[in-house]
Amino acid sequence: MPNRVALPLNQHVGMPATAVVDVGEKVTMGQMVAQVPADKLGVAIHASIDGTVRATEPDVVIERS
Repeated sequence: MPNRVALPLNQHVGMPATAVVDVGEKVTMGQMVAQVPADKLGVAIHASIDGTVRATEPDVVIERS
């Protein structure tokens, strides 16, 4: 498992996701960290590791605690 991941908010041709977590927040693997409005094309983004959010722009960055 990596100690740090950067999850891009822009995954494909759809609308970029918006972070739903804040810097400093603890997250768990599988937790949603970004989403797009229900009526827009795009994908929700989920944490791939447990850790602490270190950035939310331009990527959601998570580091193991």
